[in-house]
Amino acid sequence: MDFTDMVKLEKAYEQKLIELKIETEKLPNLYKDAAEKECSYREAKAKAYLKLLVDDQKVTVIPTLAAGKTSEHRPVWKIAEGILKSTRENINRLRSGVEACRTFVSVAKSEINIR
Repeated sequence: MDFTDMVKLEKAYEQKLIELKIETEKLPNLYKDAAEKECSYREAKAKAYLKLLVDDQKVTVIPTLAAGKTSEHRPVWKIAEGILKSTRENINRLRSGVEACRTFVSVAKSEINIR
C-alpha cells in the first residue's frame, strides 16, 4: 500500500461522514412529519367514530365504518412512516460504512507506519 491509496481511503472516509451528516440532519423533520400525519389520521378517525355514534350506528360496525371514512389519511401517514424508517436504515448503513473506512484507514496507517 502506498500513500495514494491512503489518500483515497481518507477521501472515502470523509465522503461517508458527509453523507451520514446529511442523512442525520433529515431525521428531525421526518419524525415531525410522520407524527403530524399520524395525528391527522387519528384525529380524523376519532371524529368519524364520534359522528357515527351520534348518528346511532350499531356499536359493532362503528370501528369499521370509521376506518373506511378515514381511509385517505392512513396511507399518507404510513408513507411518511416508511420514509422515516428508510432514512434510519440508510443512517445505519452509512455508519457501518464509516466504521469500515475507519478500520481500513487504521490498517493502512499501520502498514505505512503513519501515526
